[in-house]
Amino acid sequence: MRQKTAQSTAAAPLGLPGGHKLFRVGSGQYAGRQIILYLAAPGQIAYVYADRPYTSWSAPVVVISDAAETAFDVVILPNGAIHVVYTDTPNHHLITRRLDFTGGVWSVAPKVTVSDRPITQDPSVVALPDGNLWVTWTWIDIGVHTLYVKASADNGATWGTGPSDSGTPLTSGASSVFGRLAVGPATLWAVYANGSLQLSTRTKPLSGGAWGSESHLATGTGFDHHFDVAASLDGRVGVAWDNGVLRYREFDGDQWTPTVPLDASGGAWPQVLMLGSTPLVTYLSPFGADQMLPKYTVRTGGTFSPPAALDQRAKTFDSVVLYHASSASYADLTAEAADAATGNVVHPVSGALFQQPGAALCLGMEEPFRYAKILLSSAGTGGTVVSSYWDGSAWIAFAPSIGPFHFGAIDHDLLLWDDYNSLPVDWQKRLIGGASRFWIRIEVVTAFSTAPVGSQLTALSEILALSLRR
Repeated sequence: MRQKTAQSTAAAPLGLPGGHKLFRVGSGQYAGRQIILYLAAPGQIAYVYADRPYTSWSAPVVVISDAAETAFDVVILPNGAIHVVYTDTPNHHLITRRLDFTGGVWSVAPKVTVSDRPITQDPSVVALPDGNLWVTWTWIDIGVHTLYVKASADNGATWGTGPSDSGTPLTSGASSVFGRLAVGPATLWAVYANGSLQLSTRTKPLSGGAWGSESHLATGTGFDHHFDVAASLDGRVGVAWDNGVLRYREFDGDQWTPTVPLDASGGAWPQVLMLGSTPLVTYLSPFGADQMLPKYTVRTGGTFSPPAALDQRAKTFDSVVLYHASSASYADLTAEAADAATGNVVHPVSGALFQQPGAALCLGMEEPFRYAKILLSSAGTGGTVVSSYWDGSAWIAFAPSIGPFHFGAIDHDLLLWDDYNSLPVDWQKRLIGGASRFWIRIEVVTAFSTAPVGSQLTALSEILALSLRR
């Protein structure tokens, strides 16, 4: 939200949870440069990049034009080269493309087929310290899903003995399977949800040898692609998953510790980041209609902290205040705006959100914000409003980025500004209803013949995916 980097028309621009899409060049003249890879449109994988301080991103560069609209995965090497693994179309083969990095420019190498058996999808790719690459993927044969793994010892030029090499199966067939790879200091880890009934793992020593036997991390129901795995430099491996409850389990270097519940209400798109030996888990918590609350929890002192908002500018409002012009009275509706009750965000004098000229809806936060989700139980008719912010001496009217909204629809995504970098630099706090906040005032200019009635107002949008840089 800090910076709008690109737009996409693909159904799932970032693929599946646990995939890697955001990277940083680690060394050399361009150390610190960040790059994002994403599905820009059906068939097209593109990238954008930026150098410090990451306030200006490049135009999108399309590097792949034959990608199926399914998950893809990416890994970056220490020299800045990138390997993209995806399913092609129309063959549904598993493909890799290397993006070589020279002189600050990524150039696309010829495509390489990892497996020529359709249908392949949902890859996970990693690079080992010795430079070898490993990829796991799902092969679907007449509705049966099997997880396979394969390696490249020549920088992605060949995989196994070639495209017809089917690879090593890690599972027997099931109705579904989703796999992720992670690299520890001495071990290659494969974690997978198999048939929705269990979350399991197999390992392989980096020094060589075969894959070990399967071990179950959790059993039950509802296991799917909403899980993630990360390894630390001291040999720990953390796994977070959501099968109704968001949970975490860790290999401490010797054994698997007991499962820890993180959020009883569950969490989509979990991401695990190992900060040394400290795990941090981010996820999307369902809040209301078309609203997701990005949350995080971190283990401190041996226990995970209570889940908290990841972005203090994308949550429920710190203050929601209604002003009634005729009575010159303010009403604090902060709690009502955050709950799920219908039709309870109204000024007690008017029985409506607002109606007559001069009446106003004031949305306030401790930090400047860019978005408002507006849910009404009754839409307004006939009226017009103007939006403004306080610059320290006056209210400054502005046009929301998405265009004007006069409360004529019961469900509206009010995009005020495209991103945080677009916020007005002169926006200042002001005291309203006893609270000093950054306020957006939405004031009635023309009276409503039918007044709008509010149900829920938050700064939560319908975020569909998260991808951490790791």
